[in-house]
Amino acid sequence: MWSSPARALLSSVPQPNRGGSDFSTSAYNETLRDNEGALRVDANTGWGAVAAYYSLDDFFQDNPYPTGQSGANVPGFNATSVGQAQLFSLGITKALSPNTLNEFHLSYMRFANRVGQPVGGVGPKLSDQGFVEGPGTLGIVPLAPKIEGIENVSFNDFTFGVDTTGETQVNNTYQWTDNFSKVIGKHSLKVGGGLHLDQANVNPDAVFNGSFQFEGTETGSDFADFLLGVANYYQQGDSKSFYLRNKYVGLFAQDSWQVRPNVTLTYGLRWDVLPPGTKNTINYKLLHWASSRRLTPARPKGWFSQAIPEFRNARSDEICQLRSAPGAGVLAKVSERPAGKDLWHLWNHQRARGIRRVLCGI
Repeated sequence: MWSSPARALLSSVPQPNRGGSDFSTSAYNETLRDNEGALRVDANTGWGAVAAYYSLDDFFQDNPYPTGQSGANVPGFNATSVGQAQLFSLGITKALSPNTLNEFHLSYMRFANRVGQPVGGVGPKLSDQGFVEGPGTLGIVPLAPKIEGIENVSFNDFTFGVDTTGETQVNNTYQWTDNFSKVIGKHSLKVGGGLHLDQANVNPDAVFNGSFQFEGTETGSDFADFLLGVANYYQQGDSKSFYLRNKYVGLFAQDSWQVRPNVTLTYGLRWDVLPPGTKNTINYKLLHWASSRRLTPARPKGWFSQAIPEFRNARSDEICQLRSAPGAGVLAKVSERPAGKDLWHLWNHQRARGIRRVLCGI
């Protein structure tokens, strides 16, 4: 006897149109609209030479086969993706004196993207498809009623139903840098620093309304298993939104010294700090290593005692912080005359400190 969901969903399976078992069509096109624009303004002001730049990239995609989001590869279950990228940049260059210059730069970038939003197949309730539905039952509880529709069902060769792994993500990036330069005799001095702030706001769909997979483990035929209602597996998930935050700061000082007309020596120091990122809705996990000696005390002699990773909640004082401080570098440029070829020699050394753990955060 055929299962009730199989009878209700049978209309979603396309009929063969090539031979007795194959289906093929080119009737549904993928469409993409992508509009881009940019504007730049330059002006000489009392603050210095000002350069302002803004760019916009806005797109819309309608995909009839959203397989990248675990969607259907048969007609009737299209999904859309909408995105917009914006960049604003402001630079001010100020000559403080004939041999002194300051360069200031500020930028903001925003990227907003809604990927794989179901359109085709959305609307019918799971109870209309023969499934038991609702809290307090042995059936399916739709976790995202807004995109409830034809249940996602996969076979060995094709998939139908609404896609299951769409995502909405908005990223914000703020950056500031300031460099001060001064020429004193044969020395070109430069000091500066920068600050970088990153935000990633992620809202995944994550199989909220469920997905079935039929592989023929019961009868040897995936489609026969579907008619009987014997799935290879069923999956449903509830993925909470999470918001990542990260920041970076760096400072540097350098000098380019013209030792001779054909020899320039550049050397300097740099200090960088990358504190641990934060996740507003997900706790950090700390990966630590436990020796298998404790887990297998009676192992045969000569067996390798392999370190075994374990995860546990991390205390705030255990989350690693990466510092590269101080860093030193020397660059020598030697010009061979009269051939005019430049020979470059580079030496660089950095010492890392403050790394409390090799791995942190998942």
